[in-house]
Amino acid sequence: MESFGEFCLVLECAFIAVQSAESEIIQVMDGGELFLQVVRLGFFSEELCRHIMLQVAGGGMYLHDTLGIMHGDIKTENLLFRRIPYYDNCDDQSASYTRNPSEGLFLPGIGGGGVGIVKIADFGASCVLWHRKTTKFQGTETYSAPEKLVGKFYGRAADMWALGCVLYIMLSDCQPFQGDDLASLEASIKRGCDLSSTWWDDITESAKDLVRYLLCKSETNRYTATQLLCHPWVLRA
Repeated sequence: MESFGEFCLVLECAFIAVQSAESEIIQVMDGGELFLQVVRLGFFSEELCRHIMLQVAGGGMYLHDTLGIMHGDIKTENLLFRRIPYYDNCDDQSASYTRNPSEGLFLPGIGGGGVGIVKIADFGASCVLWHRKTTKFQGTETYSAPEKLVGKFYGRAADMWALGCVLYIMLSDCQPFQGDDLASLEASIKRGCDLSSTWWDDITESAKDLVRYLLCKSETNRYTATQLLCHPWVLRA
């Protein structure tokens, strides 16, 4: 049986094909990139973000703790989702409207805003590290942890920084760190992520707390995937 961690991974971009003499089963992530859905909806509610983070962190924990693999390029473009209908009304008593009216109803365990199952894709920058580290730069600069960006040794904790960037983007539709070049991007990271704008007034303190733990500049203090899954904001699911 496929474990939860394996369930949250897609080897190569859009599907896994399993062929037999009698049938061909194709698992299609027909929603495409999560990035495009963030653009379409403007931002994701906390309920939908939690739904996504549970799945992605589960996949990350399996990669890190079971396989010893660092993905190396986690970003919204490399998270694929299976499309579900937009629900305007539903008999399910657990269904609820969220802060984002564009999402329609959110159904716990199913999803909302057209987003159902989410999986990690594109392992082109991945490598087996276990407890070792590397200085080889691969991935996307705007999602890169500070230790990775400046050419220091980095490891699986860099994936968690990238996941923090993903959560920030989903909640706000903005990159936490921006710059026209490497120097200005580094300066943006040194200043830290901005959670003080009025946009964040409607975000719970628990969600902001998780963002801070993931976007912690210290590798040793940054959350692991296991710690993320034990955070109170995630456990509310």
